[in-house]
Amino acid sequence: MKGRLIPLGFFDAYTNMALDEAIFIRKQGANSAPTLRFYSFRPPALSLGYFQRIGEEDFRKRCLPHPCPSGRRGQAGVSGGGKEPSRRSFDIVRRITGGKAVLHEGELSYSFTASRPHFSLPLLSSEFYQVVSRSIVKGLKFLGIEAMLNLQSSRKVWSSLPAERAFCLSSLSEYDVILADSSAQRQGRKLVGSAQRKRKGIILQQGSIFINNVNLPDLAESIVRGFAEELRIEFEPAELDKEEIKLARELRKNKYSSREWNYKR
Repeated sequence: MKGRLIPLGFFDAYTNMALDEAIFIRKQGANSAPTLRFYSFRPPALSLGYFQRIGEEDFRKRCLPHPCPSGRRGQAGVSGGGKEPSRRSFDIVRRITGGKAVLHEGELSYSFTASRPHFSLPLLSSEFYQVVSRSIVKGLKFLGIEAMLNLQSSRKVWSSLPAERAFCLSSLSEYDVILADSSAQRQGRKLVGSAQRKRKGIILQQGSIFINNVNLPDLAESIVRGFAEELRIEFEPAELDKEEIKLARELRKNKYSSREWNYKR
């Protein structure tokens, strides 16, 4: 089976979400191949799950009172004679997929979109989630990172990430990717946060992979190998087509950069 690979790109939050939805929508009306896209967020951003209420977490308290590195976008002036830390400012965007909030800052994010005619497995949400997680586990092994699937029901988990980044990693669901480590302290740490949207036989899965001290292009390359081996898909680098780009621009302008969408709950 042939697949389409959209290489790693660095975009703002509104553009990233618009690109993923454009691929998702276009796949419903076109006989296109499974699409795997990698991206990162510049500047850093907070993405909310579709059903999440903006007041559900104290985002401002947990995310903002931290020093902003010099030269980064969003650095605020320091008041009080320099006694107070500068406060980060970042975009807030609502995803069309579910799940909890994620603070995106330097991690590798992905989206994988597939339709029933081009996928050998039934498109049940849980099965799709499982095969994507297996693909990521296999990809991580190429980097010497031993990971595995969580086979337990939903529960709270320990995370080594700072509190301001641990929203989606604070709970563990069946088939989530976790660290397989001999250390009792580290074993079971959630490595990937993912969420889905399904419509008319099409599934979009978005996720973020939290691996420290790994070059993002190398990580993306390894994950592609994992998908290719697990799903027997031959991925070919490609660009978005003109209609996807046009739709993404419209979605970014009229939806993802609007307060009506991002603060709808």
